Amino acid sequence: KLRRAMAPTRLDKLVALLANGPSEASRLAAARQLGDLQRSHPRELHTLLQHILRHLFSSEWATRRAAAAALEAVADAVDQWSPHHPNEADAAAEDAARSEAAGAWLRFDSFQMDSVLAHGRPLLASSGVEFDEAAETASTGRERLLAQRRLLQQQLGMEAMAQALEGTMEEILHEGDLTAAPTASLRRAAWAA
Repeated sequence: KLRRAMAPTRLDKLVALLANGPSEASRLAAARQLGDLQRSHPRELHTLLQHILRHLFSSEWATRRAAAAALEAVADAVDQWSPHHPNEADAAAEDAARSEAAGAWLRFDSFQMDSVLAHGRPLLASSGVEFDEAAETASTGRERLLAQRRLLQQQLGMEAMAQALEGTMEEILHEGDLTAAPTASLRRAAWAA
């Protein structure tokens, strides 16, 4: 069953003229008419902007200029936003809001720094304890590195693997295993094994 293609809307025709108009005058006329379209359909601002914005990034200078003119025309057509603020405050509503939020607001006169320091919790992703363990026991850089390596092995579960293989991790994994390129003696040892 054949379906008829929908006829292009006024918006589609104006946007096509904006992009492919034969002259700059026709493109600018399409931009002005897009502003008029905004005046007649104020609730369709976002749809209109979506159609125009894609032409702002066109490779053709005339299309980008026409899209900018269309945005200007649409911006001129949009009603100025002026929110309604009551002239006098509603005392009953304010009292209800204050009673509902009682105790939720911090005030400087009731803020006690000693209490925060004594009972507060640090706002950190990590307390840093995992980094302090190795630093407390080790005095030299090498000892700290070895302590961090042991800690990492514990966290990765490699200590349990070493115990299952009945040896320490140092016996299984040597410093030479971690180097980028194996030495000639290691290659010979690998071929001999």
